[in-house]
Amino acid sequence: MNTMRKNFLIIYDVRGIQKYIFRTTKLKEIIGASNIVRNILDEGITEYFKFNNEIDKLVNNWKAKDGKLGNISFEIEHNNQIKAEYVYYGAGNLLLAFRGSEEELKEFNNFLQEYVLKHSYSLSLAYAYTEVDFSKGSQEYLNKRREVIGKLNEVKTRMPELVLTKSLPITKSDSITGLPISDSSAYFDSYLKERISGDRYMPIESALKVKKNEKNGVEELDRIFDGNRNSNKRMIAVVHIDGNDMAAMIANYIKVLEDKKLQGVTFEDAVYNSRNISAKIDYVFRDKVRNILKEHDKESRLVISSGDDITFIVLAEKALDLVKEIMESIEEEFLAPYDKNGNIVDVKMKDNKFSSCAGICFIHSHFPFATAYELAEESCSFAKGEAKKKENRIETMLLDGNGNKYTRPASFLDFEICDVGVVRNIENDRKVNENYYLKPYCVSKSIDVDDRHIESLLGKIKFFRNMNDNDGSSHRSVVKEIRNGYEISDAYMDMLFERIKSRKTFGSVEEFVYEPRCKDGKARYYDASSLIDLYE
Repeated sequence: MNTMRKNFLIIYDVRGIQKYIFRTTKLKEIIGASNIVRNILDEGITEYFKFNNEIDKLVNNWKAKDGKLGNISFEIEHNNQIKAEYVYYGAGNLLLAFRGSEEELKEFNNFLQEYVLKHSYSLSLAYAYTEVDFSKGSQEYLNKRREVIGKLNEVKTRMPELVLTKSLPITKSDSITGLPISDSSAYFDSYLKERISGDRYMPIESALKVKKNEKNGVEELDRIFDGNRNSNKRMIAVVHIDGNDMAAMIANYIKVLEDKKLQGVTFEDAVYNSRNISAKIDYVFRDKVRNILKEHDKESRLVISSGDDITFIVLAEKALDLVKEIMESIEEEFLAPYDKNGNIVDVKMKDNKFSSCAGICFIHSHFPFATAYELAEESCSFAKGEAKKKENRIETMLLDGNGNKYTRPASFLDFEICDVGVVRNIENDRKVNENYYLKPYCVSKSIDVDDRHIESLLGKIKFFRNMNDNDGSSHRSVVKEIRNGYEISDAYMDMLFERIKSRKTFGSVEEFVYEPRCKDGKARYYDASSLIDLYE
């Protein structure tokens, strides 16, 4: 038995996350699954050290305020009693420094793999490790980190996908997942020493997800529908937000460290810089977003928060304003290295700003969430495609690796409306009807795109909502006629706008542009007239 203590750098990756979260169409289970993925490694490692009465030998967090680290130290480098310390922690992945014998390492990893499987039912854990010398300099950390990531990629290519056994013909099965339905309360009694509330007969995986949802205090999600939970006419929005150009931002961060010779000389210095990146990303895409959503608690609900990926649901009529607020708050932040006194090391790094793209899927409250998420994700990809275009990038003071000025993508959002329960081929629809849509819309304030800015869209919607006839009735019928008219013909729209202009339906020319199309031939009011029903 090899009992000699060694130092290791270990990387963990939870496998099968996407399928695990969206294997069900039930929102409570999806949120519960997201909570499991986000916390399972942390909970498993904490449980291991508690079980061995060594919780004081684990360092599993570091203090960060407003995304900036304070004066911290890498404990495992200085304290010979520390056995494990987090180096980087994200949802479903972890970089860990570990001190112990190879036998202890094997026992620790076996415990963690079993914990992940037992507490999720179907997730698996891949890991790789390498021996490391904490007393060496920062280059040791950079080399070993690169080495262990490479080893993990090899492990994942060889690791078979975990396939769950479906129900036998003689057993009752879940209609969505096909998993066997069993007495979940008995499972909790025998393994986890606690009971699932509510329905005790469900697949074990579903029971675990629901239980995790309850533990996080989310017991009644229907209140997001504002008392209309039984109405099929109620519309909500599923929003997916994803950070832009994150790899390039981190590359800029590292380049400044190298240019200023600030990588540091110790292992601790390199860990500090790695944690700084992690802390800032968490602050921008988790803490700030959660705080904004808390202000809209009765109208929204966070579903998934993982790295720079965010998914939440919100009342349809609140979606555009809320997404705009969140995306603008993200753009207020930048990724820059700080010294250990909290001072930025290069003022030009204030140009290394975060930006994001968003996809919104407007649905009825009974629409399958998993499908809505896919549509929101697809809409986000259209927004990203627009953000990557040369004309939609913002020039900065930073230089890239070739000495050219670095340009960062602006923030854009896109949306789809699924109001009839039929999911279209979005990409094909966009190609066939490209002149209907002005979307995606720019959110960045520094980009001037006229009608294709979110402020223009919100202004048109507000205009349509507030304009009334002399008798007090709304212009909803005229707005619908505009929306349907675009789908008839250009000639029809020209006649329609001549008619409403002659009647001054929407006031003077200064208040309303009586031209159905923009300069490039795109429909000026199609998007706004399509969204107006969400506000009624």
